[in-house]
Amino acid sequence: MSSKCAVDARRSVWVTLAGAAATGLILASIGGAQAADPGQFDRSFNATLASKGGLGGPQPVGYAVQVQSNRKIVVAGSFTEAGGKGANNLARFKASGAPDKAFNKRIRRNGGLDYYVSSVAVQRDGKIVAAGDFTHAGGMKVNRIARFKASGAPDKAFNKRIRRNGGLNASAMSVVVQTDGKIVVTGGFTKACGKMASGLARFKAGGAPDKAFNKHIRRNGGTDVGANSVAVQRDGKIVVGGDFGRAGGRRVNSLARFKAGGAPDKAFNKHIRHNGGVLDEVDAVATGSDGKVVVTGWFTKAGGKAVNGIVRFGPHGAPDKAFNKHIRRNGGLESDVFVADVRSVAIQRTGKIVVAGYFTTAGGIAANGIARFGPHGAGDKSFNMNIRDNGGITGDGSEGDSVGGYSLAVQRSGKIVVVGMFSTAGGRSAPNLSRLFGG
Repeated sequence: MSSKCAVDARRSVWVTLAGAAATGLILASIGGAQAADPGQFDRSFNATLASKGGLGGPQPVGYAVQVQSNRKIVVAGSFTEAGGKGANNLARFKASGAPDKAFNKRIRRNGGLDYYVSSVAVQRDGKIVAAGDFTHAGGMKVNRIARFKASGAPDKAFNKRIRRNGGLNASAMSVVVQTDGKIVVTGGFTKACGKMASGLARFKAGGAPDKAFNKHIRRNGGTDVGANSVAVQRDGKIVVGGDFGRAGGRRVNSLARFKAGGAPDKAFNKHIRHNGGVLDEVDAVATGSDGKVVVTGWFTKAGGKAVNGIVRFGPHGAPDKAFNKHIRRNGGLESDVFVADVRSVAIQRTGKIVVAGYFTTAGGIAANGIARFGPHGAGDKSFNMNIRDNGGITGDGSEGDSVGGYSLAVQRSGKIVVVGMFSTAGGRSAPNLSRLFGG
């Protein structure tokens, strides 16, 4: 099966996971504490957003969301307007839900990105790394990866290096910035910086290729089909998920791990191979502080057992039997139209797991587009019932069968920001961006 792209023949629309939401990292708070039940939508935020216009354009969609340390919300995807003004595929909103006019104006003036952005990662200095299928960013030719300053101005020095080294030869799906500033990217590419690098590559903080890492990937074969998502663990090991059958030169099903230097983690991958991995496709991975790996996507079997859309593996690659048993018993994530496709996952500091995607049922409870599970795999009934009662994430019919949450970020306050393709959230207008309470 080929790597995903903007339009997926099997499910009509493909949207990648958001960079850091896929990593499961806890993002900075974008709002003060406010008493509300988990699963209730933040009406103040959503009303402000709706009054300003949210994300717009011909069939607009938000593919990625990140939250900066200054509480502002960075969104990326396939859109031409944000807050009623032009903004090509990258924009920023204030903590209140109002558009960040200064930032968006700079994006509009420099041209933004000429094609969709799949993933974004915010650096500690506030700079924004974007990855996708674009070839121009900020008025400069680049291939699928670019960086913008915190102000919205293009980072010319970084982008110039990307242009000179050739960038990526095909679409990037997910990007994450390591604690040392290096940038890890996955996708459908087979070359990075003019050298073979199948599905996984790394750049130095300044935009130059990480030659040693990429050489390891080239030698071990990377992934035989593009990788959709990436997460970096605390020990520097890199977990990738996708639709591949081989990784690091060995047979694995859709999930693999590489060491910090780029060599395959043979022990982890051996466990995945022996337990059957994930059938069929991984869209998001998140790693917890305990080293366990939560996986979501488009599948009904993982670790040799029936599970729907969500599964967890131990730190060494063995299935987390207790967690997966809960998922199997409560039904996991299901759709009334097709197999559920869970596009994004994040782990809260409490250990609870928030997911977004195309689904209508979570843990046996009706829940449109967003839901939560407890640390041990049981459905979070109170959260999911609130989603059910307020309608969850829905569309007006113009989106077809692709309505859902595509990427989410969990704030320190517990609030949850979600982007995707939808027109309403909690029964009120929400043009592809919304926020709800997480307790």
